[in-house]
Amino acid sequence: MPQPAFRQRKRTASFAKYKIVLAYLLLANVVLLSEQVAHSQSSEGTIHGIVKSGNMPIPGVTVTATNESTKEKTTTWTNVDGTYLLRVHSFGRFVISAQMIAFAPLKQEVTLNANASEAIIHLELILE
Repeated sequence: MPQPAFRQRKRTASFAKYKIVLAYLLLANVVLLSEQVAHSQSSEGTIHGIVKSGNMPIPGVTVTATNESTKEKTTTWTNVDGTYLLRVHSFGRFVISAQMIAFAPLKQEVTLNANASEAIIHLELILE
């Protein structure tokens, strides 16, 4: 039995709306996927840890990461609990230095790359 023309138009309109919604969802997935790929290919890394003297965390310590090839420096200070976080904008070999009045300066090396973009470096300062 043939269906009335108005019913066929209604189905065609519903199918067109379905295709538009599907296209928007597909576009949203492509955008999200491209952002994840771009983030995974970024050359940013993090270096974090705790600065202590013995068992005591030290607040206010200046912690600097210097990229040995570009000489770019990133500096931060330790929090009340002695923790620090450095976000570096490129991979490479870094010299981490920690300085505070009354303590001997300390340096340590670390390498960040695509396989190891995060480093945990705990530092132990000694009174001078």
